[in-house]
Parts: sequence; structure tokens; C-alpha cells
Amino acid sequence: MNDIHCHILPGVDDGPSCMEEAVMMAFMAEQAGISGIVCTPHYIEGRYCLDSSHNLELLESFERLIGERGIRINIYPGNEVLITPDIIDLMEKKEIATINNSRYILIEMPVHCRPIFTDDTIFRLRCKGLVPIVAHPERYTWIMNNSHNLLDLINRGCLTQLNLCSLNGYYGRQVKKTAKRLLEEGLIHLLGSDSHSADDNYKGHSKNMKLLRKIIPADVVDYLIENSKAVVEDREVRRIVNG
Repeated sequence: MNDIHCHILPGVDDGPSCMEEAVMMAFMAEQAGISGIVCTPHYIEGRYCLDSSHNLELLESFERLIGERGIRINIYPGNEVLITPDIIDLMEKKEIATINNSRYILIEMPVHCRPIFTDDTIFRLRCKGLVPIVAHPERYTWIMNNSHNLLDLINRGCLTQLNLCSLNGYYGRQVKKTAKRLLEEGLIHLLGSDSHSADDNYKGHSKNMKLLRKIIPADVVDYLIENSKAVVEDREVRRIVNG
């Protein structure tokens, strides 16, 4: 499967600090059965603001290095962008990247509130033919308290990405509970690790997949995995929504 959310590029955000740690992450991902990784460094205005050309140069160097080390895994460009009303301008200036230059862009939301400009930003992205993917909605308190807030975003044209490690309690009991509920309600379309280091979430990938298969039917797990392939290939993603 493809991991569409991973902070593997070194020295650009709160991910690995050096290339060797990034290589170790790629090795662990390959061992866990990951076939491709979308590099999604944070883009947060005023904090993490390296432009996409810088990240692409780093990605190409990293890709060459893991190839030399015999690690057989595909690497794709992207960003995890904290939602901002300037998102279209940032894209036009090539400050931020979609996933593998596709129609899909990974969007992070504030933990404790839905910004007042959210609906307008989603509308403008959709008018441009772009599809926002809401990163780890199970971690947002305003969705923990009411999953209809996530359903509203889906109805406005968003997709959603669950962090697999949420299923094992990595972020706490409430996030684990919310992750299970969102899966059962059919409000999740994609999976990711959100890994930041060699000691992070790839170690538990097999266990997390077993937990996932206990919550939802095998055919739904298969469609979640297929969707990650569709995203990097810029194909249509299958949507299943209950409620």
C-alpha cells in the first residue's frame, strides 16, 4: 500500500533531522509492506515555510540514496498544509505541492476549532478542480464531539485520511474511540502513518492493520488501500459514506 501522509524528508519540519534517519524510516516502511511513500512536510505559515522546489530537490537526493541502499520503495512529493485562506495563492506561487502533482492536496485543520474561512477555502479549491484531503480528522476535538462536522466537509467535496496508529491508542483513548467510530460510519477514505521518525509508527504497522480489519469488513479495507494508489495516480477515489 501507499502511505499518503509521512514526514520523512530530513531537516524540513519536525520529522527526521538527518538523511540517515530518513533512510532508516524508508527501510522500516519497506519491511512493513509499504510500497510507496508520499513525502508530506508541514507547511505552516510563519513556522514551516520551505517551498516545494526546495523539497523536490531534497526528495530527489533522498530517492537516489535509498535506491543505492537497495530499498525498493516509491517516493512521491506533497505537503501537509495547515488550512489558510491564502492556499490558492501559495499553490500558484509553487510554495506548496499537491500529492504527486495530482488533484489531491493534504490539508491539516486546527485541533480545537473549525476556522471561519474553511468553507470558502474548500469551495475555491473545488472550483480549481482540486480535492482537499482532511488529515487525521480523528484527532480534532470538534470532530470527536460531533462526527457530522466531518460529514459536512465530505459533502463539500473533501476526502479524509486516518492515521493508522490512532487505532492502537498512540494519541490517547479518545482519539482511538473516534477513529473506530469514523471507520464504522464510513467517513474515512484513505490511510496514512503520519510517521515522523525511525522509532515512530511503522513498527506497529502490521498490528494496526489487524486492528483495522477487526473494525471494518475486508472489502472496505481493500478499497481504502486502493484509494491510496488512486491518489498518487491521480484517479478518482471511491467514496463510501453512511449516515
